[in-house]
Amino acid sequence: MIDPAQFDNFEQPVLQRVQRTADSYAVTEQYVTDNLERLTAQYQTAEHPQTARLIRDDIDRSLRRYHQYCVQQRWGAHYRETEPAENTVFEHVIPNCVTRALLLAGRITAEQACRMPTCVLSSWRDRELRAQGWTSRTPNCWQFWQRYELCFATAGVFETCTAERVDTATWTLQEHFEFVRTLS
Repeated sequence: MIDPAQFDNFEQPVLQRVQRTADSYAVTEQYVTDNLERLTAQYQTAEHPQTARLIRDDIDRSLRRYHQYCVQQRWGAHYRETEPAENTVFEHVIPNCVTRALLLAGRITAEQACRMPTCVLSSWRDRELRAQGWTSRTPNCWQFWQRYELCFATAGVFETCTAERVDTATWTLQEHFEFVRTLS
């Protein structure tokens, strides 16, 4: 039974606002990577399929929150179209569920999961990905631009958030991680 007196004169605390700084981004990345490592270890010992499902959901939420705070609200995305469109979508170039699967399989680290490529994509290109069935899968994680190349022309179409042109035919996940390292 709940004692109603504990609600008398309750005042919701005023939480301290956090200023966006290099330190707040570093703290966020450390918190999320630690959490992803904990969740990955927990997943390996999950005894019930529902527990495993809940852990996968937690991993997805952590990755999305990291990408929202540390990428989307900081740089817009890692990549963008060179000709800005009016209607755009923030997109995981390697779908988030694939990133999660790579993390759980031990193919990438928690830090790499946080740093997977994102793109601000025109709505029409996003619709084309969906129409061709590439919403939650990719043909090649290493050559991650292939997912886009199967749906539309990519040569000369994309640049980094620092306005560096991207050769989608040769730009691999390794080049992406090296690029992201320069942003920090």
